[in-house]
Amino acid sequence: MSELKPCPFCGGKADWHCFQLDYPTSQVRAYVQCNACDAEIYRDGRVDDTKKLLREAITAWNRRAGDDE
Repeated sequence: MSELKPCPFCGGKADWHCFQLDYPTSQVRAYVQCNACDAEIYRDGRVDDTKKLLREAITAWNRRAGDDE
């Protein structure tokens, strides 16, 4: 996985996580969360798309104002 940038709000270290939503459905949440201030960004979707959802959450977390799209 890509390296996570520090939290854009407090500068704290962040980690990524995934968990299944509403067992026994096939929905999952992939998210990045700051360990200091609990800021987070997430993507929900199907279990089959977990890697894609996690990549999207990491990309969104690492995006900063002024970055070229």
